[in-house]
Amino acid sequence: MNLWFVIEVVLFIASLILYFLPPTRLLGICIFIVTVILGVVLLVHGLSEKNDDVKFKKTTAEQIDQLLKAQKKYMKEQFEIQQTAGRLISANLGPDEGPYQLIFGSNSFIGLPNILVVGGIPLVTMKVVNGALLVSTVIYDEEGRVLALIKDNEWIFERSENLKKEVRINSVKIWDNKNRLLLDCEMLSNRRIALNGIFRKDGAEIIATNEGMTIKSSGKSSVELG
Repeated sequence: MNLWFVIEVVLFIASLILYFLPPTRLLGICIFIVTVILGVVLLVHGLSEKNDDVKFKKTTAEQIDQLLKAQKKYMKEQFEIQQTAGRLISANLGPDEGPYQLIFGSNSFIGLPNILVVGGIPLVTMKVVNGALLVSTVIYDEEGRVLALIKDNEWIFERSENLKKEVRINSVKIWDNKNRLLLDCEMLSNRRIALNGIFRKDGAEIIATNEGMTIKSSGKSSVELG
């Protein structure tokens, strides 16, 4: 751009000199006209380059904004995944002693595979694999839809805004939209797990808390504990 500016100045000076010399006045006018045309072309080209630069900067800013939005969406999805699936891990780093024990409500169960059976179907079970106690259960809502599942200490929650969740390395809790504690499972050690919540199946409802256990049944299905 600087070279063209120098050429423009040289042509302009030359046109003035030639214009004031009578024999070359016509040539001076022609060179002046060419200088003006060249100046207009350079001006338009410069404005075009400026606009292209502005467009480039705008496009770059939009791309960065899209990347940030995509990253934010990805982080949100990853957080939701972490909040809906995982595995219970004991937070007790000390040696495990004592029997393998499931504390279900205010009751303690040792060496029993089927803890809660409704209508002949096990709803809460336990087993020992590789020196660790594993628990399995399913949490249903009042309509019989699955809200949460624990299978051998691996848990999955339904992605629902109506569920309040609290997830820690060794425990999981969920509440419904009425603030009722549906599930409270804590791995106290590799040998001990505490389990509370509201367990429903085929018209039966079992509410387990640290204070005790309440069993409600419509009579459609039998409820067996332990």
